[in-house]
Parts: sequence; structure tokens; C-alpha cells
Amino acid sequence: MDYIHLSMLKYDSKPGDALLMDREQADQKFDDSAKPYATLFKPYLNGAKEIIVGSITSKEDAEMALALADLVAVGRENLIDPLFADKVLNGHADEVVTTLTAAQAKASHLTQGLIDTFSAPQLGIPINRADDLKALHEGFGAWTEMKYPQNDQMK
Repeated sequence: MDYIHLSMLKYDSKPGDALLMDREQADQKFDDSAKPYATLFKPYLNGAKEIIVGSITSKEDAEMALALADLVAVGRENLIDPLFADKVLNGHADEVVTTLTAAQAKASHLTQGLIDTFSAPQLGIPINRADDLKALHEGFGAWTEMKYPQNDQMK
């Protein structure tokens, strides 16, 4: 194995964080429950590199993530501001756009599917978004909008 890609809601997620396990339960089950997953995985990788991603929305987040892993990936922030890396690497981190607005969605050429996902009434993916984004919502977006047929064969 050359690398492992740790994709989490937050780059410094730990056992017991929200959606994973109750903090108290994690503290009882795991000796190192206060340590980030990236730190916990490292001793078992036999030299393989770690790539980490999750809620990296600023230069500071990227630097903190890089302190935990060998490489940092940026997903949602690149959708909000496609020039994120360029701005951070060239000393313009203060110009990074961190909130997805209707204008930014159009400027970033987001597909209607992404717009519908990010503008759904109940967002399944954490992303900073402005209220005006909802005006672009055209159809089925996130899994939170799924409607299931009511019949005897559904379990």
C-alpha cells in the first residue's frame, strides 16, 4: 500500500466525535480516543503516506491538517472557491471565498446537481452557504429529500 486516504467530516476527527460514537463510550472503549484518526493510523501504515481531507476551509486548517498527515486534500472548499489553493499558496489567503452564494455557484460553474445538493432544505453535507443559494434549487438534491413509496412491499 502506498497511501491511505482519510476522508472525514473534519480533518481532525476523533473516535467519539459526532456521528461516529458517543464521546463517553469512546473514552471507555479506546485508550487513545482523544487523538485524531490520522495520528492513530500512522503507526500501522508501514511507511505508507496519509492523505487527509475534511472541512479544510482556510490556510490555517490546511496547515493544521498537514501537521497530522503527509498530504492534504481539499474538496468542498474547491467547489466554493476554485482558486482556493492558488490564493493560499500565493499569499492571498485573506481573499478565499468561504461561503457558497448563488453568484459564487454560477461563477464556479457548479452543475445543477451540485447546486441542488448544496441548496437542499436539509443539508446532508456540511458547507457554508448563503440563503440566496436556495433560489437556485430546482429539484431533487440531497438524500434528505428522498421520498419513499408507501406500499406493503417496502420494509
